Amino acid sequence: MRVAPILIAAALAATGCGDRGAAEPPAPTGADPARVGAGVDDAERDVVLDWIAAINDADYERAAGLFAPGAIVEQAVVIELRTREQAIAFNRSLPCRAELTDLEPVPEQPEAVLSAFRLSDGPDRRCGQGVGGGARVLFVIEDGEILEWRQLPEPVEDPDAAV
Repeated sequence: MRVAPILIAAALAATGCGDRGAAEPPAPTGADPARVGAGVDDAERDVVLDWIAAINDADYERAAGLFAPGAIVEQAVVIELRTREQAIAFNRSLPCRAELTDLEPVPEQPEAVLSAFRLSDGPDRRCGQGVGGGARVLFVIEDGEILEWRQLPEPVEDPDAAV
């Protein structure tokens, strides 16, 4: 199935929210540094930090360079990014900027890391009310490239749970 970049952008913009940048990725802010990335392979952590830095800088070509050819992205729909242009369109379609608040390994899947982000408006777009202020993304990373980028639903808080 061939998906045009405009279709990717339209589908993903409706749902919310390799080329490398700096040699040293920025450290996450607003989170306990001892907790963010503890137990995560440094190379995988660097890819996530490089990706979020590129998105926050609106450098969609740099962000796209982190995705392997044929990478899978998932929000409301699952799409295969077959070309660099599709990867650029996907990254450009994300309306939010984000701050990494947590990063942890996924024991059942060695190449996977689970990330949590605090979202904010982008430089030229409002983030939207449906995102709830945060997002969780499962990254599958191999050889410094993102093979899978899957946005997970935010956990629903039980109003009857004890505080």
